[in-house]
Amino acid sequence: MKKKIVRVSCPPPVVNVSPGPAGPQGAPGAPGAPGTPGTPGAQGPQGPAGGISDFAFFCSTEEQTVAAPAVVGGQGGAVTFNEAPIIVNGAIGFAPPSSILINESGFYNIIYHVFPGAGSNAFGLFFDPDGAGPLPAELVPCSNYGTTAGAQPYDGKVTAFLTAGGILTLNNINNNDQVLMNLPSGPPPASPFVVSASVKIEKLA
Repeated sequence: MKKKIVRVSCPPPVVNVSPGPAGPQGAPGAPGAPGTPGTPGAQGPQGPAGGISDFAFFCSTEEQTVAAPAVVGGQGGAVTFNEAPIIVNGAIGFAPPSSILINESGFYNIIYHVFPGAGSNAFGLFFDPDGAGPLPAELVPCSNYGTTAGAQPYDGKVTAFLTAGGILTLNNINNNDQVLMNLPSGPPPASPFVVSASVKIEKLA
């Protein structure tokens, strides 16, 4: 008796698999290589020059009496300068014996020196914006200095914006005439001549 072999084909089983929970984050990878540098940008415009562009120095070696103002704190007599001035470039000029000419508008550093006689005294810088025009001269703010210890030299200093065409002077603002001395003690040869007053002015660039 022969055996009969029957072949039966069965479809593959279907298995439904759900994803499991996410695993922990892996360690960071190594940094990549740097990129190629970009091309340089265009050069910017040149900035303004700094420092001092113009300056001048005025000096007196003479004894002088500077008149009191009509009103205390007002513009009294102007200090005079007898020595030849030092003037560099054109922003500053001089009209002897007292007037410092401002030819260019800008910020100026100003230092003045006085050697007053005995008693209290005070000086300040005055600026007349239109020279001989109708506008009055006014005290430059924070330029007024003084002392009650006479016969002692001292300095005043200020930074101020001054306009072209104006005139700057150093003036007595106290209630009495002021003597600026050029001898520290007695006449020569016992005492040397010294500076009675000076002004240094610098235009800032």
